[in-house]
Amino acid sequence: MPNSDRQGGPNLCPCGNNASYEECCQPLHLRQKSAQTAEQLMRSRFCAFVKEQWQYLLDTAHPKETAPNAIEELKNWSTTKTWGMLKILKTRQGKTNNDTGEVEFVAFYQEPSASSGSEAKPILHQHHEYSHFEKIDSRWMFTQGIAQEPIKINRNEPCPCNSGKKAKKCCLA
Repeated sequence: MPNSDRQGGPNLCPCGNNASYEECCQPLHLRQKSAQTAEQLMRSRFCAFVKEQWQYLLDTAHPKETAPNAIEELKNWSTTKTWGMLKILKTRQGKTNNDTGEVEFVAFYQEPSASSGSEAKPILHQHHEYSHFEKIDSRWMFTQGIAQEPIKINRNEPCPCNSGKKAKKCCLA
């Protein structure tokens, strides 16, 4: 079952672009459109994790970055996660007139606590990465991701789990 689509509200695309999924990432997932920028591809790839669009993730990665059992690896890595907020920190190049680009982002997610019992609170994690992209045959492709140290979460900002509460009253409590 796909993860929650909570970023920005129940009808908005999980990528955080303030448009509906049908207007934003779904046309990319259905191959009706191609990403025009590296950031758009990165956002659509995050959304693909939320929507469990494993083949899209494989199709938008450079062939040198894909293992023979890549879809199973993606599923195994992602299935215990409930995806939250996507935060774009910085982009470098990656526009329509560029051939390469970089996007620094943080994807927040929750995983079940190792504690037993129904009261166990999920644990908030973050995946902070510099992603590299390259245009190949006029299509943006993910070429490499370099993991980074976690960022500091501001206690007074909305919680990255997308609960609608401030972080200090939710996952940082």
